[in-house]
Amino acid sequence: MKNKGLSFLGLLIIVVLVAGVYYGWQFGYQKVVNLVNQRQAIGFMKEDIAYMDSFYKQHGRYVNEDGNWPVLPKTSLKNSDSTIIYDISFAEHLDILSQDYSRYSLIAVPTPVPNQPQGDSICMNQDGSVKYTKLTTCD
Repeated sequence: MKNKGLSFLGLLIIVVLVAGVYYGWQFGYQKVVNLVNQRQAIGFMKEDIAYMDSFYKQHGRYVNEDGNWPVLPKTSLKNSDSTIIYDISFAEHLDILSQDYSRYSLIAVPTPVPNQPQGDSICMNQDGSVKYTKLTTCD
């Protein structure tokens, strides 16, 4: 009797190929999602820097009268189901004790999201220069 179906080895090869394509696609998709999230966070940070420029023009300084940073208009990036992906705030510098308020940096720190790729923290100084870091500080 002649067997006209797939052999076990043939079926195993097909399963391995399909799994390889799936995991390759999944890895590529996660990288794209991470890149899109980073670009959106950078866009939000640019809006915050524009706000700080406006604040400086109005008040002649970057801090409030009480010496605190003002509240930023964009403080988080959320995904489609309103889960926070990045928290955006002023970055603490190592020279925080000197209270140098003539410069500032913003930092977008990724928050753990189930089934989402974890990106690097993004630092942006007041000139708009971007730096990626694994840390939660910009120094």
